[in-house]
Amino acid sequence: MTELLSDPHTNKGSMLHVAPEFFFSNLFASHFRKVDTADIDREDVDYKEDLRRLSFPDATYDMVYASHVLEHIDDDEAAIKEIIRVLKPGGGIAILPVPINAPKTVDYGAPCPAETYHVRCCGLDYFDRYRALFDEVEVRHSDDYPAQHQLYKYETRDHYPTTEAPLHPPMPGNKHPDAVPICRKAA
Repeated sequence: MTELLSDPHTNKGSMLHVAPEFFFSNLFASHFRKVDTADIDREDVDYKEDLRRLSFPDATYDMVYASHVLEHIDDDEAAIKEIIRVLKPGGGIAILPVPINAPKTVDYGAPCPAETYHVRCCGLDYFDRYRALFDEVEVRHSDDYPAQHQLYKYETRDHYPTTEAPLHPPMPGNKHPDAVPICRKAA
């Protein structure tokens, strides 16, 4: 992510951090002139916002960062379109990772309380939704980085579905890579 933060288009610009992880605060503040935080429920943010209907004007931000958010939003297409709308044209960047917990994305139809109210279980194919709307999408995988920086989740997922997670599909293996999509708005 540091090379993205050094990108001349975004460096010292403006950023929207959705559902903010405050351990990123200093990092983002050191690379952006202005960092706004937003969440639909939390009180400790700059703006209470529904990602499906943002109140910001068009072309407000150079970057939008929303990690592990879209798997909670029923109308994710509306949210993605809103993110694109508030990004500045000519290279605005959105970093929108979701947890990859299935071989193929399964939409639940309603929030699943047993799965922290996810409305879907995402597979790598989920990023095709971004490709349909953004001008460019690059997905970086765990294996793209040196061994000391590779992120994997080590867990058994082949026992799904369970009583606690009745909609979660099984996924073979015990070592699961992470993937981070970098989405760009050209015009």
